[in-house]
Amino acid sequence: VEKDGTSMSTPLVAAAAALVLQAHPDWDPMMIREALMKTADRANSPDNEYGYGIINTWEAIKYTGDPPSIPEEIELYPAFPNPFNATTTIRYDLEADGFISLTIIDILGRKVRSLVNSFQPAGTYWINWNGSNNQDQTVGTGIYFIHLEKDNHRDTKKVVLLR
Repeated sequence: VEKDGTSMSTPLVAAAAALVLQAHPDWDPMMIREALMKTADRANSPDNEYGYGIINTWEAIKYTGDPPSIPEEIELYPAFPNPFNATTTIRYDLEADGFISLTIIDILGRKVRSLVNSFQPAGTYWINWNGSNNQDQTVGTGIYFIHLEKDNHRDTKKVVLLR
């Protein structure tokens, strides 16, 4: 029986992603995806027939990304994955330097975890939340809110923890 197409490419790409993750344990899934896509042989001209082409795992491991750009506005993105069990990744953009407060709040409005409470330069940030409170105790299943504050800007996103 000959195997080709997605029945073979899916496990091969999954294995390559695992190797990239092993080399870069601090990378989130989107960073691994970007490294694999940007280093594939058709990265400069993807199409609907071949996509980004054949991946190059070694080049993906060595990938450093495009030079970082300064975001044009402050933005809090939805957490990924959501719902989550073990860990979720939170991404936010800062258009200018400033003091940042990023907290997790429960459905009753109580602060569960302070993830960031410091000055940060403009840029894009990723932070993981493992479903624990400020005392490193595991919190229960439920709806939580990610709250970002900077100067007069406030934004909140919902995240669901399933245990």
